[in-house]
Amino acid sequence: MRLRSSNGDAPIRASRRGRSRVPSVSGAEQLSENCKQKSRPHDPMHLTAMDATSRLANDFNRSGTDFLRVEVQTGLTFADIAMREEPGSGQWAKNRNNARKAYDTVLRLRGRLEITNQAAAHEIEEGLKQLRSALVRLGERIA
Repeated sequence: MRLRSSNGDAPIRASRRGRSRVPSVSGAEQLSENCKQKSRPHDPMHLTAMDATSRLANDFNRSGTDFLRVEVQTGLTFADIAMREEPGSGQWAKNRNNARKAYDTVLRLRGRLEITNQAAAHEIEEGLKQLRSALVRLGERIA
């Protein structure tokens, strides 16, 4: 026995206990057709969702790029402070470790971002080179 769903779109099968929510084959075809009609590229809701997603991705990349720039500068600051400390002291080790964490963080996260601003990309790369050099001078082994 075939019954119509409450919204009239897809037929449903009757089960022993009453109505089943599983669409029949023809109902699945109808649902598929309804989905195709509702997700057309010219649909204003579809475009709005795509625009929002695009804006979110751009915001993510811009914020991530800013974070990487700040993280490189923070790492350079820690490395500079460590170079002024007595090697082997607690403050020296703490600042060296913080500089290394900043370096590792930038290396890990930069691959997840699409850095479109060439000046920012150059600044990050140059800062990483300087930070790597400072860490090597502080005795860090960097592969």
